[in-house]
Amino acid sequence: MRMVIVRSANEKKTTRGDAQISFDGGAPVTARFAEGFVESKKVRATLIDLQDRDLAPLATARQMRIQAGKLDLIIAPNAVAAAMKALEACEKDLLVSWGMTSEEVATMATLAQHPTGVVSLFSTDDYPSSAVSKKEQGTAGVRFWIGPDGRASDCQVVESSGSQTLDDQTCSIMEKRARYSPARNNKGEVIRSIGFQRIRWEIP
Repeated sequence: MRMVIVRSANEKKTTRGDAQISFDGGAPVTARFAEGFVESKKVRATLIDLQDRDLAPLATARQMRIQAGKLDLIIAPNAVAAAMKALEACEKDLLVSWGMTSEEVATMATLAQHPTGVVSLFSTDDYPSSAVSKKEQGTAGVRFWIGPDGRASDCQVVESSGSQTLDDQTCSIMEKRARYSPARNNKGEVIRSIGFQRIRWEIP
């Protein structure tokens, strides 16, 4: 899930770091963010990548606080149920467009889950030396099949990091290391499914 916050601001510096998202004063969730100036619209956009489960409290929360760099925003969400229902339908359509059948999507009871989070599969040792020497950075968004055995395969880049080397490395690591608890249908049977993940490559 990517949260996008757009606001009027003239500052053109690009910033990155850790954002804190909390609901009704509860413990915050930490997520990576990137923020920059959109010249064509004359606004600043903050992008925060979250897991679906991180936003689960949004369904009943009376207040959400977002802290990312200089941004410290408190909002009172409304019409969340309708928005989440629309998003659920959109997600199902997306899975079908990516290759799952309508029947597979309709009967899927639980999504595939990675036990520790996919980001844990990556380390600084994985940064390709050629990308480091060229100072290449960026976020790669990849989709892949997750088999009944939990292994990732047929990884494809759908959001390029801007670096072919980093895109290729992302898919290579996913296919070699990712082991999921597979999705299950409404009969409790393990089934194949499609996963999506964004990986941010950033030189310290």
